[in-house]
Amino acid sequence: MTTIAANKTQIACDLQATHSGGLKFKLKTKILEFYQPLIWPTPFYVGLCGDVDSFPDMIDYFSDPTARKPPKGGSGDFLILTDDKKIFTFKNPSKWIAVNQDFYAVGTGMNYAMSAMECGKTPLEAVKIASKFDLYTGMGFKHIDIKGK
Repeated sequence: MTTIAANKTQIACDLQATHSGGLKFKLKTKILEFYQPLIWPTPFYVGLCGDVDSFPDMIDYFSDPTARKPPKGGSGDFLILTDDKKIFTFKNPSKWIAVNQDFYAVGTGMNYAMSAMECGKTPLEAVKIASKFDLYTGMGFKHIDIKGK
């Protein structure tokens, strides 16, 4: 899978994808920005984690939620950070679950990332730490900061 981590001001991911046969390859990103007022009133960032086959359906839904029914999340876990500094997680994109704490992580490296953030690390630092222990996390990192909002 992967590791996606967020606090109120940053969301971070690794870039590794792992094929079921074990082959690893690098993705451009696992965090996408959307501004879809029908879903949330401010821009939001979705961290995609799980089966990459489900990613295009999620992207299509967040781009235009009126064009289709919400896709099933399958085996994925997803993490959202909004521009108004709210954190959500979901399996079904139409059923966001509010995370009422200062940080959260999803994916196979989530426990490592959660522990790192509990010790004061940023989400980016936490994902990097997770990559040292989780064989499904690595191959580079990306993060987005929410500033001055």
